[in-house]
Amino acid sequence: DVVNNAEATEKSFTFTFRVAARIAEAQLMGWRLSIAPAGSANWRVLGEAEVAVVTSAGLVELALFDPESLPNGIYRLRLTAWDLAGRASEIEARVLVDTPRKTGSLQSADALMTLGA
Repeated sequence: DVVNNAEATEKSFTFTFRVAARIAEAQLMGWRLSIAPAGSANWRVLGEAEVAVVTSAGLVELALFDPESLPNGIYRLRLTAWDLAGRASEIEARVLVDTPRKTGSLQSADALMTLGA
């Protein structure tokens, strides 16, 4: 698999954090991180990369996630990665956004959420 598939449990975040994933692939061509409200098919891209064939075996930083920019609620975070042969893998995590302040307030913390760890 391009993405290390693992059962993901719901995580709650009230501050900006970096999303990263451990992608193990000898011929990685690209990845896309998307988010949608739970129960919705309205996906929005948070980060993506298309690359010349590279070998990936470590932690890849994907995007900054700012819960203050989204309405409070439960969201699905989806990582899709594909390789040179056209194979694709996906992993999802449920994220609870519950922030008292919304866009415009400057509050951040140094944190990292790892998908598929």
